[in-house]
Amino acid sequence: MDEALRAAGRRGSGGTIVLKRTRQKHPRSPLGIIRRVIGMNTQYRQYEVNYLPWAPFDWDYIGGELRLGKVVFRPLSDDALRGIDERVADYLRLYFSRYRDLYNAPVNTITLCHYDPEHRGLLEPMTDDQRADFAAAVDVLTFCCIWGELRETFEWGRRIKPPPNSETLESRAHRFSPDVLANPPMVTLFTHGLWHTEQVDKIFFQIPLPAHHRGKIQPNLELLELLNQVFNDSFDPHLRERLLRSLRWFRIAHRQVQTIDAEIQIVEICTALEVLLNLPERGKRNAFVRAVEQWITTTEGEDVVRSEESTDQQRSIPTTVAGRWAADFYALRNAIVHEGIQSDERLYYPAVDAHDQPSQVSQLSVASLVYGALLIQEIDAQVGYLHPAVREAIDAPQEERAFMNQLYKRSAWGVRDCLERLGWVRPFVYTIEEIQRLREHWTELDEQLGNILSSEQIIAERQAKRTQPKIGGSMKE
Repeated sequence: MDEALRAAGRRGSGGTIVLKRTRQKHPRSPLGIIRRVIGMNTQYRQYEVNYLPWAPFDWDYIGGELRLGKVVFRPLSDDALRGIDERVADYLRLYFSRYRDLYNAPVNTITLCHYDPEHRGLLEPMTDDQRADFAAAVDVLTFCCIWGELRETFEWGRRIKPPPNSETLESRAHRFSPDVLANPPMVTLFTHGLWHTEQVDKIFFQIPLPAHHRGKIQPNLELLELLNQVFNDSFDPHLRERLLRSLRWFRIAHRQVQTIDAEIQIVEICTALEVLLNLPERGKRNAFVRAVEQWITTTEGEDVVRSEESTDQQRSIPTTVAGRWAADFYALRNAIVHEGIQSDERLYYPAVDAHDQPSQVSQLSVASLVYGALLIQEIDAQVGYLHPAVREAIDAPQEERAFMNQLYKRSAWGVRDCLERLGWVRPFVYTIEEIQRLREHWTELDEQLGNILSSEQIIAERQAKRTQPKIGGSMKE
């Protein structure tokens, strides 16, 4: 036995030598420093930060934070890092500074995503179930941002800035332990199935070109409030699971892909529609057509444009133009999967632009518009959503509140103008009697407003006279 073991050993009862293993301390090593600063109890602790690195949210429009389900979204700031150990906060500031735009400048779009921060804190790793909830919240946020912009594009007949896509709202997670806080700080990366460690200040995380979104994102907050109902405990759990699964396919379909892969997006958005509508194994095409026609005839009534052709040649059932699109779209999906298509023209659909001139929109956009309208209908039917303004009007008659609710919802996420541009409904035309009633109504409002302004003007003039100093005197306070 060598001298080191002899020195470390002691003689036990019965003459047995019991070895006492000792570990040499390295007080100047990075690990030794971390242990002294943070404590031995935390040497194996894991931190986790989840974030959206590229989404340029307009936080002045949104407010200080955004909540979906149990997930709180906040812009990266010193306030957002308050309450975190200072060494960890400094490490995160350095780590996030390595995220760069196309010009290698640090991005200002980092959004921190905290799951149930009131109970779990800000940096606790999530369980598998919690991570699934988090991913669902990001899918909902992605849908609201993409679909809200798409609806406005259809409604206005033009697009003035690049639309957000799934890459723009990409979510990432970074898990680390206290030992990476050493000098120099380190980061462990996982690529190509392998783990490797780098110094934080020697690497950059470059924005993907599809995520280079010019312009701030203003999500439809009322639409977010509606979809937030999905996470309520009272919401049907089976329906929630199906809707969230369809939203995952919606996100996948809206990745910015190369032109050669555009056909795959048709299959993906069609899968999102299949899951949303819970289509049967057999007869999916006809079931899809019926669902689209039921939706548009229920919401738009007599204004729906009827098709001279039939979606079912054997039964010769007259259908709507929207139903005709649904049949052709599903046929396009089948052609892509089973045989391929010979012309990219099938990937586009005729519409009219802001000047009522013929234009072409992608089949992905049309299907996504329909998907969103059907999703909203499904959730609204489940929760009976009341617009906040209607909730406040508690003294109004029930019929008036119901009418107000429909108007507000059409304004917040209605697609009537979009359907007009697709030629699926007839443009709304006011009759002479309706125009006269509107004219009288607005004249009455103008008079009321004029009276209010006149009263305010009189009050202001009297106030000015009271505070005006007299000649040769001083102004009284």
